[in-house]
Amino acid sequence: MYKRQSHYKQSFSRHKRRIKTVDVSLLVKKARQDVAHTPQPIQHEFSDFLISDQLQRNIAGKGYTIPTPIQDKVIPVALQGKDIVGVANTGTGKTAAFLIPLSIRFCIIARKKFSL
Repeated sequence: MYKRQSHYKQSFSRHKRRIKTVDVSLLVKKARQDVAHTPQPIQHEFSDFLISDQLQRNIAGKGYTIPTPIQDKVIPVALQGKDIVGVANTGTGKTAAFLIPLSIRFCIIARKKFSL
């Protein structure tokens, strides 16, 4: 039994696997600088969204009254329970656009589950 183990180690070391790699840069589309960007007007305020009073107070308490463009487009759709994909630059509020509807969803589920 001891010889088998050593034989296994020797044969394993002789047959090293080749690891194939993929150049990820070939899969990424390069950003274009020539695209004209016209900002869309903000259509909502946080108070317009159908979110709980407590969450609205917390958002206002942090000094936010007007959502960013990504939040303005994503939150109403997410509150309807639809799937979304949002693309925006860093620091534009994508995380909040995702978490605000998610926290409301959790509150609704918790109320249904724990109300007897």
